[in-house]
Amino acid sequence: MIPHSTRTTPPRPFEDFAAGLRMPAGACGIGGKCANSGESRFMSSPSPAVRSRLRLTWPEVVAFCLLAGVVSTLVRGYGFAEHDQVEQLPLVLRSLDPGFAPGDFYVNASEQFSVRRYFVILVAGLARVFPLPVLYLLLTILGNSAVGLITLIAARRIAAGDDRPAMLACVLVLSVRSIAPGGAADLTFHGLAPSVPAMPFVLLALWTGVMGRPWLCVLCAVVACLFQPLIAAAAGGIGLLAAGVTALSERRGKAAVGVGVAAILFGVALNTIWLGDYETFLSAREFIDIIGNIRHPHHYIPSTFPLRNWLTTAGLLMALGVSLRWYACAPQADRRITRGILIATVVVVLTWVGGYVFVEVIPTRFWTMLQAFRYAFVIKWFALMLIAVTATRLWATGGSARLPAVLMCAGTGVPQGIIAGWAHVVELLRRRLPGIARSVLLVVAVVFALAAHYKFGWELPEILALALLGLLAFAFGRLQSSAARIASGAALATVITAALILGPFPHMRPHITMAQSLGDLMPAADFARISTPADAIFVVPPRAEAFRTAAERAHVVDFKCIPHFDAGLVGWHQRMRACYGDVPSSGFQMAVDMDQAYHDISDSALAELAETYGADHALLYGETRTALPVLYSDARWKIVRIP
Repeated sequence: MIPHSTRTTPPRPFEDFAAGLRMPAGACGIGGKCANSGESRFMSSPSPAVRSRLRLTWPEVVAFCLLAGVVSTLVRGYGFAEHDQVEQLPLVLRSLDPGFAPGDFYVNASEQFSVRRYFVILVAGLARVFPLPVLYLLLTILGNSAVGLITLIAARRIAAGDDRPAMLACVLVLSVRSIAPGGAADLTFHGLAPSVPAMPFVLLALWTGVMGRPWLCVLCAVVACLFQPLIAAAAGGIGLLAAGVTALSERRGKAAVGVGVAAILFGVALNTIWLGDYETFLSAREFIDIIGNIRHPHHYIPSTFPLRNWLTTAGLLMALGVSLRWYACAPQADRRITRGILIATVVVVLTWVGGYVFVEVIPTRFWTMLQAFRYAFVIKWFALMLIAVTATRLWATGGSARLPAVLMCAGTGVPQGIIAGWAHVVELLRRRLPGIARSVLLVVAVVFALAAHYKFGWELPEILALALLGLLAFAFGRLQSSAARIASGAALATVITAALILGPFPHMRPHITMAQSLGDLMPAADFARISTPADAIFVVPPRAEAFRTAAERAHVVDFKCIPHFDAGLVGWHQRMRACYGDVPSSGFQMAVDMDQAYHDISDSALAELAETYGADHALLYGETRTALPVLYSDARWKIVRIP
């Protein structure tokens, strides 16, 4: 007797998926006729294993995604009070305590306008119940788990109900960062950020739009835009476009009108929530100069993106294109999914073109504010799901097809997209080469993948996450009962958590507390919090932004924390130049150069900052020479009082 959760179904046209890969020379733009047209010789007949489909129960699906979210969050390098959290935590602390850092420029400016407004309200409300370190960890795990759940549901639909490729899609999304041409296109996260509560709703907006449900798409996008308006607007717009095209292609006039009405209401909601109180006075060129050229060239200025980012993006686009074509040729492929993924890909690529033309060539404020290269997450999500479906079906056919299947899923870090694209090329060639040439091809394929990882670096946390989540998926796929699946998954997650926290590898431990994240800065911050006035204003090094949160003291300015409206941008730029001087570089290199200059800051410069901005204390490097009264010193830092 077969358990309910592992029931098999009779063979159906799409259950093999191999039919979508059976393309002789000339099919589907790759060679031969499409499988839908009746001619299908590209791939050999699927083995019986392909015909056995796994279907998890809903409790099993939820348990798998929750456990995968726990493992992924902890293994990939969770951190509290790190990265973008140094911009969010001060706003949360101000919301909890109006007397927090009363003289801080960034915090005070953000009270006028901040894209983190609703995120701060949510976190501050929950922080009255949970300690912040615990809350941040729980919300990060829940957000990543929700992304995994939505991915599994969508991939299950793409795979016509088979949960093996759906689980693999979840594993890939929760393990690999994949492409990020502009350095910010994550689907899952190493710590809590506004995108964490937003991303599940963003993906739901995309998927419901693709499936032709515009009102649900708008609802999800509006909820997401409370936390991350940029990616929410993109998801809502793409989803509505896909829904509209589907309605028109099916000649459903009323449905098309409904999509139009939903789009108008979505635009009104966006304007009401975010744009109503956003004041501007900078010209487009001035705005781009500060936010793009000076502060965020790695996000806004595509000509500054590293070549490797473009190469891996091109590779993943190739993988997406080939897998999408194979899927489209499958007998039971859903045209809405094919059409929606194609529309999403074209729209994102076109926004990238605009992100160059209308930012660097013809400067426009609108296109700059879009941050078009963040939209790579759309391509990444669809690509990873399609790759999972392709790889699972290739693996099920056995033989030499299993090597391209492994390569499609084995890439991590920067070269992930390159390796995924290369694996698709290998599979195309493998079917056309005789025995010896095929063997040589497979050897070359492995050597290329290893060389790509060697060239661009190995991402050990991603490799470990991929292996452990793969083991979790294997257990859920092989064990026969729900109790055994959930128990084995819980045991695996418990062992991994204990090993990370208590194990002998400190660099692999998640940073759950602020002390773990700040390292040698924490003693100086503790002293400042205990021994300086609550309204003290500090001059700090440009990359010491975490000192504000740990010491609970105001900064004159720092590199990371920048207000997101015109007056705040101008004020930030003026303060940066006053504190750290003018340097010819930009972006992260500017922060490095300013930090180097700060090592030699003079007492007279500090006195001038005290007069101009009210600074009364300074956090200096230990080697910085000063005649000012030293209140605290250690091997790395010292705190001085500015008379």
